[in-house]
Amino acid sequence: MNMLSLTNFKASVLKTRKILFPIFAIAVLAGCEMGMQSGDTHSQQVQRSADYWLKQIFVTQSEYDKNTYRLLAIGALLDEEKIDRARSMMKELSGKKLDKQQYFNYQLLKARVLAKMGKVTMAQKILGRIDIRNVSTDDLKNFYYAQAQVALSDNDLENALRSYIKRRDYLNKFEYQSNNDAIWEVLVNADQNKLNKIVAYANEYELLGWLDLIKSYKDALRNRESIKDAVQNWRDSNYSHIANRFLPLALKRIDEEALQKSSNIALILPLSGNTKEIGNIIRLGFNYANRNNNTQIQLYDSNSNSLSAIINQAKKRGATSIVGPLVKSQVEKLKNVGLLGLNVVALNVPYKNNFDQSVCYFGLSPEEESKSGASKMFNDGVVEPLVIAPDNSFGKRRSQAFMEKWQELTGNNVEVYYYGVDEDLLKIGETLKVLPRIGKKSIYFVGQKPEEVRATKGSLNQIRELSRIKIYTTSRSNSSNNNADYRAGMDGVKFSEIPLLGDITTENYRQAKAAAKGDVSFMRLFALGYDAYTILENYRPFKQLQGSVIDGLTGKLSADENCVIERDLDWFTYKNQELVYENTKKRAIQRKKLKEFRSNKREQIKEQSQYDNQVPVDLSEQYKGGTRTF
Repeated sequence: MNMLSLTNFKASVLKTRKILFPIFAIAVLAGCEMGMQSGDTHSQQVQRSADYWLKQIFVTQSEYDKNTYRLLAIGALLDEEKIDRARSMMKELSGKKLDKQQYFNYQLLKARVLAKMGKVTMAQKILGRIDIRNVSTDDLKNFYYAQAQVALSDNDLENALRSYIKRRDYLNKFEYQSNNDAIWEVLVNADQNKLNKIVAYANEYELLGWLDLIKSYKDALRNRESIKDAVQNWRDSNYSHIANRFLPLALKRIDEEALQKSSNIALILPLSGNTKEIGNIIRLGFNYANRNNNTQIQLYDSNSNSLSAIINQAKKRGATSIVGPLVKSQVEKLKNVGLLGLNVVALNVPYKNNFDQSVCYFGLSPEEESKSGASKMFNDGVVEPLVIAPDNSFGKRRSQAFMEKWQELTGNNVEVYYYGVDEDLLKIGETLKVLPRIGKKSIYFVGQKPEEVRATKGSLNQIRELSRIKIYTTSRSNSSNNNADYRAGMDGVKFSEIPLLGDITTENYRQAKAAAKGDVSFMRLFALGYDAYTILENYRPFKQLQGSVIDGLTGKLSADENCVIERDLDWFTYKNQELVYENTKKRAIQRKKLKEFRSNKREQIKEQSQYDNQVPVDLSEQYKGGTRTF
């Protein structure tokens, strides 16, 4: 029986349902992919996002099942680093009646939430009070997963690894792979100094094996072609180790990636006419991503010839991959061009149901940003969004995308207010205040210029009952021309933005800024070019491995069933004339990085002034108090 259909059971099987539903929930709460079995067949694995579980709460009648879905949603939210929403849902559950099984998992999730908030000691006390002597195998599986997550929140690699290793004792054979992948993720992302400090005893065969594997991998990392040999040597020496039987997927893919790696790329961009500047900045980002490789890049002007002629010429010159074109009308024509044997990353998305299965589609789609806004507001607990958009094709496309995503998440419609091109937004508050329940709503503002959302915010501030309305908006509110007065007037407004622009301490930021001459919109296009190269380098995982996620400069990148690349954006809040990360974990990391950044800058200025007594450079672009001022 398919466990996914549990919520549709009739009353006649309610008793059976009450038994099976918690089993399904346990597997997902454990942070693993649950294999469903039919005879000896391991069929499709179940792994759901927070959005999926949150939606189930709305469509389920049983309060018991609602609570189970809340637990599932909290676990997924924590895995997705949506800490504030997870905290909010924990508060919702605190007053609910939970059975013994639900309460056990509630305690584990509470510990994880506290750890994510930095309250590791409290989290450890909760786990320490849980009696695991007489609990089920599934409960133990959950317990050691929570223990590993709490340890990771404290950057305690040693205990995190030991918890994952202990957890394996309670897994079935279909779960070994995901547990090993989790262990490998901890190891491969760990600071080398932390790894060197781990003390493994002679009887800890499994931990010793893992530490030896990561050492072999990192030693070989300087020469990517030798990783295969290093891993094989490790396998020969660790015949009975669990990672020999269930090698982390990332290591399994190394051979495949080497075979698929493009040695000859045709880059098709507009390099003449009105859009040549756009094409050139994308080209710079693409070339920067390729700077350490020997990949041959053929450059073609999409305005110089027909798409079919360009691709035929590229194939004759040995191209194995195509990146481009950029213009949507040309992307539509890819279906009519011979692409057999090529890896293709188009830099725009075609209209619905016009996808070519041999192509991955990637772009800075305004519609995708609107969908991200709907997800953000949903995760923040917004119940009644009001979309405000310009009354033109741009505004209608973006508002439609928001409405479709909101309906997918909640099943509810969205109210939209379209403002005219000549409408005075400084007076929009007077228009909005007559709308029913306006004080209960939160606004998603789709503007084409930063001053439009600024004027709307100012108008709402003048009306007492509207001054507290939350406003969410898009990256178009963030411009190179925004000054301190603008940011002061936007206090409290939340907006989405690409990760590149959230961290001025990185070399990627410095390179993008130099290439774009400080223009934020062109820095986004630089990031588009950079990520297009990244997607091409990871073409096989995106195309064939469901759930592949890569951190890009334009967002956290993943692919849907049509290989349309989706971007999970960062979110910021205007606060005291500065831009503050919404994500609490990123905010904490950023504070630390920026403290070092400012310290290094001061040392550089001091050192320079000792030699030539020059006026110190302007540091107005630095963060203040751990926050970002663009």
